Amino acid sequence: MDIKDIFRILRPLRNRMFFNRGLFCLFACLSAAGAVTTLLAYASLLIPVPYLTRSILYIYFSFAVASIFISILAAPGTKTLIETADSLGLKERLITAWQLQNDNSEIARLQRKDAFNAVSDTDFKSIYPIRFPTNLAVVLAVSLILTFTSFVIPSYARGAAGKIEDLQDVVNEQLKNLEKINDELKNNNELTEAELKKILDETTRLAEELKKAKTNEEALKAVSRAENELKKLDIKEQLNKIGDALSMNDMTIALGEA
Repeated sequence: MDIKDIFRILRPLRNRMFFNRGLFCLFACLSAAGAVTTLLAYASLLIPVPYLTRSILYIYFSFAVASIFISILAAPGTKTLIETADSLGLKERLITAWQLQNDNSEIARLQRKDAFNAVSDTDFKSIYPIRFPTNLAVVLAVSLILTFTSFVIPSYARGAAGKIEDLQDVVNEQLKNLEKINDELKNNNELTEAELKKILDETTRLAEELKKAKTNEEALKAVSRAENELKKLDIKEQLNKIGDALSMNDMTIALGEA
């Protein structure tokens, strides 16, 4: 009788221990995510937090993924498995068999056989049930309720965040237009290398400033700075292309006119 045969019979217990730990880690991490998102949701009532819903979903997803890695790292080892099995009524048979695993004396073989028979006769499903983390589930449920409740509370900051989201959506659209313009400029044979570099530098700077813009005014200033620099080159056609691209959306007509 080999110790490996005993551990093979113990596999269902190991699986249930792993599942219980995984379930606990999942709800613990989701509860932590709930606490973070609740704080974020109520903070957004005071300060603008763009893409709040998306951020909340990302937080929950990240914590859920983290729980998987934690569960793997916290998987029950051999010692924990043996101690748990012995505590379920095996009366230290397993720890003794583990200590005597390399002993081939008659007494050691009889002891391992006795441990094997005891494990085989034990119904681990009934004596080691799946434990649902009720307390953590309650914490998670409360966090979700509090988070959802925050969305029905009127807030100026939420309105400001909505405007920032709208602007960012438009800016992202215009950034794609700027990329197309840059591609066209690179194929423009009428521009000297110095002129092309200057324009590309300014459009690149414009793209970076637009990404950081939180208001229409900030976006307008970014375009104005780019306009002033490009005017020095007196390349009207390229300015018009950039202006036309920005004028394609109602929110950035003012930017295009600049």
